[in-house]
Amino acid sequence: MITGFEISLYCRDLKKTLQFYIEELNLFQFGNDFGNGQCSIFAEGNPKFTLFISAQEFYKSSQHIIFSINVDNIEALHKKYRGMKFNSGGDLISEDRVFEYPVGRNITLKDPANNLFIIQQNFS
Repeated sequence: MITGFEISLYCRDLKKTLQFYIEELNLFQFGNDFGNGQCSIFAEGNPKFTLFISAQEFYKSSQHIIFSINVDNIEALHKKYRGMKFNSGGDLISEDRVFEYPVGRNITLKDPANNLFIIQQNFS
């Protein structure tokens, strides 16, 4: 039985990455500081969904979606993030609209390390 889910995420600047996920997106809370540039954050209201973040000096980002987050109101988040200045260096990629597909709707973002991810709402 699966009791939780952790995703390893790499970045160059741990402080900016934490700022993006915790303060700017406001979807995560700080978990633990493991030292040596490693920490964990967990989804607001769901501590079993964890991002384990490691700072690496020579990190190279992927151009592929690395994870997705399911929410109950994608329109509200898109409205909140559209036009928002992310001081951390993150960005809303789908600035102009929410993408709709047969089973739901989503928006795409990138964090300060250029990791791509999706926030989505399913139609179920």
